[in-house]
Amino acid sequence: MVVPGRGFPLNNQLTDFEPEAYDGHGELVPNAPEGGCRERRTALGEAAESTGGKRPRSSMTPTLVLRDGEPRMALGSPGGSRIIGITLNVLSNLIDHEMDAQAAVNAPRVIARNGPAELEAPLFRDDALRTELEYRGFDVVNIDAAGSVQAILIDEQGRLQGAADPRREGLALGY
Repeated sequence: MVVPGRGFPLNNQLTDFEPEAYDGHGELVPNAPEGGCRERRTALGEAAESTGGKRPRSSMTPTLVLRDGEPRMALGSPGGSRIIGITLNVLSNLIDHEMDAQAAVNAPRVIARNGPAELEAPLFRDDALRTELEYRGFDVVNIDAAGSVQAILIDEQGRLQGAADPRREGLALGY
């Protein structure tokens, strides 16, 4: 589905939500994260009913950065549960390390998801980074390339700087 007049597609992540559920009294009600326990379908088979009142997990992280109320950056990435870490890596590169858009997107990523630190080692072999992470007590595992960030930065003169992740297909042009 494409947003009319805007030209960008919406994905299907929100299909994880059930729009309606039965409350504890057999009444069909909107399924909203209001707390309490309600039955609702969240899976197939024997697990088709679960405790309601929860929000399905989603890692979608479309990100807009404003300065003085004006847009300065927009970025996003696919990547499942790694999306949040991928986005944080690129934002840190842009804001903390003041990289240009393409350098920030190209840089290697380290992601932690309630387990060992995941290092894009097959793509970026950085033994010094691995050694430092392990010295600081992190278990480190290798992962393949993570994400595919697409970013747009707007400079003070209103010029656009685009960046497309080389980890997957994409192309960015600046204006």
